[in-house]
Amino acid sequence: MHDERRSLTSPGYGSSPRRWVTTNPRTARLLVIGVVIAVLAVLVVVVTLIVVLENRKGPTSHTPLPQAVTLASIMTHLKALEGIALGPGGGSRAVLTGYNKSAEYVMDQLSANTDCDLYTQEFLVPVYTQLSDPVVALQQPYNLSFVVGSDFLQTRYGGNGEYNILAPVFDIGDGCNASDFTNFPPGAIAIAQNGGRCVQYDKALNAEALNAAALLIVMSRGAAPAYGRVRSVGWTPDNPLVRIPVLSISTTMGTLVRNVIASASINLVTNSSVVIANTFNVLCATKSGDPERTVVVGAHLDGVPEGPGINDDGSGSATVLEMAIQVHKTGMPLTNRILFAWWGSEE
Repeated sequence: MHDERRSLTSPGYGSSPRRWVTTNPRTARLLVIGVVIAVLAVLVVVVTLIVVLENRKGPTSHTPLPQAVTLASIMTHLKALEGIALGPGGGSRAVLTGYNKSAEYVMDQLSANTDCDLYTQEFLVPVYTQLSDPVVALQQPYNLSFVVGSDFLQTRYGGNGEYNILAPVFDIGDGCNASDFTNFPPGAIAIAQNGGRCVQYDKALNAEALNAAALLIVMSRGAAPAYGRVRSVGWTPDNPLVRIPVLSISTTMGTLVRNVIASASINLVTNSSVVIANTFNVLCATKSGDPERTVVVGAHLDGVPEGPGINDDGSGSATVLEMAIQVHKTGMPLTNRILFAWWGSEE
C-alpha cells in the first residue's frame, strides 16, 4: 500500500508547468533509469492489450484497442475520481469515504457507454482507522521516549480501542508456539521477533490468547518498523480480529528493550478502531465471447484514507474503465468473454 497524498494538481502532476533540472550525475542516471522503466512499463501494457484482449476472430475492421484507449480519456476518468476524493466526505476514496461515489461513477460510465452485464458483488470488510499517533516510552530501568516512525509504528488492524498501558515486558521468541509463552505473566507486554514459524497475525492472536496487554514485533536485520496489516489476508466474518495493540519496532529499539528486559517497564498509549463495513465489487461482463474461457481484467477502486489514491490505484481503475468502454465502442469481436472488475477493499 502506498500513502497517496498527491493529487493531479500537485507539483509533478502539473496544473502549471515545472521544469526539473539536475546537475548531479547520480541523480541524472536515476532519472534516465526511471524514464527507461516507465517506457518499458508502457510497452508491457501495450503488449498485454494486444496479446490478451485482441483475441479477435475473423477480419479486423475496428480500431485496435491500444490505439482506442487514449491517455486523454484515462485522464478524464482520473480527474473525475480526484474530484470525488477531494469533494465532501473525507478527502479520499476509502471504503468509509469516497468509495461508493467512485463506484457510482464507474457504473454510470459503463451503463452509458457499454452493453455489458453490469452487477455488484457485496461483502463485509473490516476497516481500520488510527485515531491518534501512538506513544511508547521506557519507564524502567530509566526514562526514554521512543520516536514514532523511526523507532516504531502501530500496525494496521493491530488494536481496537483506546489503550494506556504500563506493564513489564516478556520475550516470547518468535511467538509461534505455546512453549514460547511458558511462564508468561498475564498483563505483560510481549516482545517477539518478526518472521520465524508464523506470520504476525498468528503471533498477535497467540499473545492475545495468553492475555498479553500488547505485542511488540521486532524487525530483523536492521530493518525499520513496518506499517503492515495484522489480520487474515482473505478475511471473512468468522476470522478473529486482533484487539490488543500490535506495534512494529526497529531492530535497534528491540535490542535496547531486550538488553534491559529483566527490569523493563513500558508505557504504551494507542487509540485506533476497527469497524465492519458493507462494501462491494463492481463487475462488467461482455455479452460476447466464450463464457467458459473468461479473461478477467481488474483494478482496485478503493484508495487509502490519507489521500485521493490517484496513482494507487485510480490509474488502474481509470484504464480498465476506458478499456471496457472501447471494447464495446470499437466492436471488437471476442473469442473469450472479458470480465472487467473494480475491487472494493484492497486497501
